[in-house]
Amino acid sequence: MFYFPGTLEILTRRISYSHPARESKKYITEELTIQNAGTKIVNEIILQIDNFRDNLNILDKENTNVVYLPKNEIIRRNNGHIDSDIIKEFVGNKIYLLWIILNEPLLPGHQEKLFMKYIQAAKIKRGIIFQQAQYYDKISFYDRETISIFSSLEEGLTISSTPKPFAITRDQKLLIFIHEDVSITDNNVTTLPDNIIHWYYDPHANTFHYSISGDIKTKQNIDYILHKYIIAPEKEEKYLISTLLLFALLFPVVSEILLLYSHSSNVSHFFNILEVEFVLILTLSFAQLRTKLINYRSLLTASILLILAAFVIYIVGPLI
Repeated sequence: MFYFPGTLEILTRRISYSHPARESKKYITEELTIQNAGTKIVNEIILQIDNFRDNLNILDKENTNVVYLPKNEIIRRNNGHIDSDIIKEFVGNKIYLLWIILNEPLLPGHQEKLFMKYIQAAKIKRGIIFQQAQYYDKISFYDRETISIFSSLEEGLTISSTPKPFAITRDQKLLIFIHEDVSITDNNVTTLPDNIIHWYYDPHANTFHYSISGDIKTKQNIDYILHKYIIAPEKEEKYLISTLLLFALLFPVVSEILLLYSHSSNVSHFFNILEVEFVLILTLSFAQLRTKLINYRSLLTASILLILAAFVIYIVGPLI
């Protein structure tokens, strides 16, 4: 990806994903370590980024906000710093650029850290009861920096399947990092052992991380890396909700059948059923608070419909 000035060196990029249980989005912190390898003082830098970054906030190592210019100001201030072809793509919204004004001049030979904080919404795959949050990330290299990825989840969430990163080379070939010893005959696909990217995945702690060094990037001619993973409610959460739902759905129907079988016409019995059912509905509402990936509206709708069905059975049953 493009960056300016050319004497700037991007040494490392550490990208951390944090997934809160009550939001269908992830919070991203990208830490860049840059160095002025030239002989002139650097006050401003320009970086191309892979995609639009929602709610972007840039901080320096002193945790002070760093100013970045809006799109129209980038176009106005450009004086040959950015190639005309890149500007055309930028104007046409095909690429994204950041023009960053450093809080302090970056002296020759010195290093600086920048922290980019932003949000990425998930693509939600909806189910009748449980939902899944899907994330697909593309991370391009600037030069020969080491890129490290870290991901963590709050309690109530789990990674539903093992995430596996892969890479695309500059000649559009696919690199797959896998642990198993398998054979792939496709000439456009190359398999590499996952230990060269320091791959780590703990399904119990719901975390994964890996890193790709500049040496590997150069040796394998990598253009960008990709990974996809899916987040779902953890098993304990599913068991809890499923048990409560089953009881909430069966209780009014079974109770009405028992009342009809015993030939009871006492109205208080019916209201007792309603009271217990409302308690179950409230329990379902509070039980799902640990994660947003439960379609509780469907649960409550089904419970309310069954209450209405129980009422119909109570009224119509004695007439049959």
